[in-house]
Amino acid sequence: MASWDRSEHTTRTVDYTIRSGSAVGELGKAWDAAEAEYRRLHGISDDEALSDDWATVHATDDGVTIRITVNEQVRAVTQ
Repeated sequence: MASWDRSEHTTRTVDYTIRSGSAVGELGKAWDAAEAEYRRLHGISDDEALSDDWATVHATDDGVTIRITVNEQVRAVTQ
């Protein structure tokens, strides 16, 4: 008899966008907020180092976006 696992995940993205023309300090505030949320969502303490790819940065027509992603398990089936 074979054993197998099946799971479904939803990837949620969270964007922190700094509008064009904002003061540079707003970038730091958005960065800190994104990092804090990423740590909270992934259960990572402030003492632990983050990997280099914890967030991505995107230039848009409206400004700069810091994007974090969260994989959420929808359903798991074990046979």
